[in-house]
Amino acid sequence: MSTEIDELGRRLERLESQNRWLKSFAVSALALVGGAVLMAQSLSTPSMRATATPGAKIVEADRFVVRDADGTMRAIFGRADDGTIGMWFTDHEGKTKAAFGMTSDGGSSIGVADKEGKNRAVIEARADGTLAIGLKDAAGKSRAMLSTVHGSAPAFELFDAAGKRRADVRLAADDAPAISLYDKNEKSRASFQLAKSGTPELAFFSSEGARLSGFAVTASGQSEISLGHGPGGEVSVGESDGGIGLRLRDRAGRTRMGMTLSKDGRSILEIRDSAGGTSAAFGQMAGAEGLSLWGPGKSHLLLAAAETGPQIKLFDNHQIPRISLLAPADANASISVADAQGNRRVALSSDAEGRAELDFRYADGRVQARLAPKWRGVDGLILSGDQHDVIWHAP
Repeated sequence: MSTEIDELGRRLERLESQNRWLKSFAVSALALVGGAVLMAQSLSTPSMRATATPGAKIVEADRFVVRDADGTMRAIFGRADDGTIGMWFTDHEGKTKAAFGMTSDGGSSIGVADKEGKNRAVIEARADGTLAIGLKDAAGKSRAMLSTVHGSAPAFELFDAAGKRRADVRLAADDAPAISLYDKNEKSRASFQLAKSGTPELAFFSSEGARLSGFAVTASGQSEISLGHGPGGEVSVGESDGGIGLRLRDRAGRTRMGMTLSKDGRSILEIRDSAGGTSAAFGQMAGAEGLSLWGPGKSHLLLAAAETGPQIKLFDNHQIPRISLLAPADANASISVADAQGNRRVALSSDAEGRAELDFRYADGRVQARLAPKWRGVDGLILSGDQHDVIWHAP
């Protein structure tokens, strides 16, 4: 957008140069009034296509000059050497005050000057559909411009006394509006825009163009404040699933660390790797306060303090707990090992009196072997089969 607007500015400068040329052209036209006069030709302009009145005379010339009662030139209409057709109006001192011109490719422009003859306003319509209205100060510097690029995408610009762009309001090709503020070097330092979906975003930039901070509202209505987003990354605070969250992102925009306070009061601290996968999480998860550490794939270790007591679990890549260590407050502590389907196959537990029991089980949960203390009053070993048990106990 800025490149196209700069081009419009250069075209307005050319219009001002044309206005200066009009002054010299008006003086030279004093000696060039009239030209070859041809008779009985049909008029070809769109508003004059009707058949000419029989006997009417048509005057043709390169230039026409209008003078006042004192003989001072006040208006001129003619064709320039480059093919431009124009009309220029001057005051009694010979200063051009207004001009209208049409280029050979079909473009047109209107210029208005102040009492000193300096060009102060220009309206231009180019052959490619671009429209522009420019305003200048007494020093000839552009101060405001309203334009459309290629017949669409309108923009309004404001310039300082040095002719530098300091603010603009524009519509993108998808009709999304935006407001930008620039420093004295024409570097964008702040912008406010609406996406096509209607979500707003406010952003602030450094003199090098790096995004320093911003405020945005997502399509779901959640808001976020961000700091940084330069070479070192970004810090953001915003709403997250009804709660509030703090995010640290790397220079690629990936979240590497986050702290969330959910809408139900749970707090979680999460650390992610460069691929976006979770490496560690600490907080209130699944009804327990604990720490989770993730290894390659989806395998992870969980250390938690649940309502029933502390526990340690090791999960495989399919999130199935394979090893569990439980120490409930109102039951026996146990260690269990499960197969790939999550079936507990080995279990070591203790009873309230501190006696240990070791079980080996089939996939359906039936005991395959058990080493139990004080079975029928003595220590013993039970081997369970489909039809009967083999029992051994110490004498």
